[in-house]
This record gives sequence, C-alpha cells and structure tokens, in this order.
Amino acid sequence: MDEFNKNWNREKINENIFLYKNGINENKKLIIAFCGNMMRLMMPTYIFLGYIERNSCDILLLRDPTRQHYVNGVTEIATSIDSLSDWIINFQENRGYVNKIFFGTSSGGLISLALGLKNNNMAIAICPESPMIKLAYKDYFIKMNEDAQNKATLKVFLGKGYDRDVKAAGELMDILPQVQITADEKCNVHYYLFDLFLRYKLKNFISHEVLAL
Repeated sequence: MDEFNKNWNREKINENIFLYKNGINENKKLIIAFCGNMMRLMMPTYIFLGYIERNSCDILLLRDPTRQHYVNGVTEIATSIDSLSDWIINFQENRGYVNKIFFGTSSGGLISLALGLKNNNMAIAICPESPMIKLAYKDYFIKMNEDAQNKATLKVFLGKGYDRDVKAAGELMDILPQVQITADEKCNVHYYLFDLFLRYKLKNFISHEVLAL
C-alpha cells in the first residue's frame, strides 16, 4: 500500500469518476476503465494499479452505481452512451492525452466495446456480458457496425471454462463478427483478471495486451 500511495495520485472528478495519475504527463496513454457491478476492475484498484509501469499511462476509472451497464451514462456526467463518449473525448483533449484505450470488465465490458466502435479506437473487454442482456447495446452495435470505414480493434478475453462468459462471447460475435476473442483454457471463473493475478500472469497480460497497444 505504501508503494501505491507513492507512485499514484488520485484526482476525484466526481463521485463515480477518478483519474489516477502516475509520473510525468508527456506522451502518455489514457486507459479509460469501466468497472463492473462491484465498482472495481475485478480486484481492489490498488492491486491493478500496482501492475502498471510508471510513466506508461494514466487511468480514468468510471463506475455506474445504477448497475445499468452504462446505458444511461454516468451520474452527473452523461445520460446516454453517446453523451458519455462526448464527455470522455472532451476530457481526453482538455487534458492533453493523445492516445487512449477503452477497457472494461464484466458489466463494464459492453460500454468499452461500444465506445471503441464509436470512436474507431482500440477497446478491450474482460468477460463482458452478452448484448442480449442489454438490448440497447445490440441495437447500438448493429448501428455502429454499418459504417464500413470503421477500423476499430475490439478484443475480448475470458476463461474458457466459465460457460456463461463463453455463451456471452458467442452472442457478441454473432453481432460483431470482427471481435477478437481469446478464451484462456486455464481459467474457469468469471473474474478473469483476478485469476491472472493469482496465477502470476497479470503483469504480462497488462504489458502485452494493454500497454503495448
């Protein structure tokens, strides 16, 4: 915990949005991270931050206390997927970040993919829910996917042994066939990121699948 306090500064944007800043500001990526229903990224935030290399990126952490998969935005900031996207892009530009990555876990996974599509950007979803759970996302994905010029890279990671996540990934691919799905044969739980942590694989995953993009 001491090392966490030393390396990171937390700026409270509002009750559900926090900016974690690490080191110098020049030429850094912004990871826009959407928490799941437990209001975290499948683990305590300080553990996740402990695996981020210093000066590599800052993290904008968002939570949806209504537990509606961000369909209605974030309280006091936005009321829809599109208005949330506009707020994030304005934040990115005003703070001087050039590159960004959308990243979401569990019920934060669909919004990360949606904003990746909307902004023609890299997006990573960890064990996202099925778009059939929130039909607003099904309609949104179909609409956004009509743009033949969209070159967004969308990646999904999950445990191959967790049937619900495997089914959700299949339903997602039916709507977004360009999604790149990686199913880890050694994982049989929903909390894939925490499982990587327990198997001493989290640092490698963040370095090669997130920060290297």
